[in-house]
Amino acid sequence: MILKFLLFSLHLFITSSIFLFCPWLCESAELIDRVVALVDDEAITLNELNDRFEESRVVMPEITKEQVLQTMVNRTLLKRDALKRRISGKNEDEIIRRYINLKVRYSVRINEVDIERFFNENRNDFRGEAFNTVHKEIKRYLTELEVNKRLERLIEELKTKAEVKIQLHE
Repeated sequence: MILKFLLFSLHLFITSSIFLFCPWLCESAELIDRVVALVDDEAITLNELNDRFEESRVVMPEITKEQVLQTMVNRTLLKRDALKRRISGKNEDEIIRRYINLKVRYSVRINEVDIERFFNENRNDFRGEAFNTVHKEIKRYLTELEVNKRLERLIEELKTKAEVKIQLHE
């Protein structure tokens, strides 16, 4: 028993001596990753942001890291609320899509008056096409506008209920 204690003490002494008397070991340590945002207890790391940023630039070359990070924060908030409401899916995208459909999209109704008003106000953009020809396209466009407005409000509401810290520039 005493031998085990002495061996353990010797091992502890040697290990601590290496770090105390060899400061160059600590100097060579490098930061591999860091947290750039926290949504309550969920971290978004710099590596995750950089990966998503590179993926996003393929589709939108002008996008900034700040915009990508904000999208990642928003998706975290939406996913968390979806899971809280027991919405499931094959992956994160499907969970968020289902959540948006249930929470926002299915309640959006565009009436005929709004569709006709949009057509009349933007008649020149339709280059002489008949109202019946572009009706579905206008309805889809107005629906997406309304879904986006409501989604922005929902995200702002979720942010007030969460602690969001962004630490991109440090």
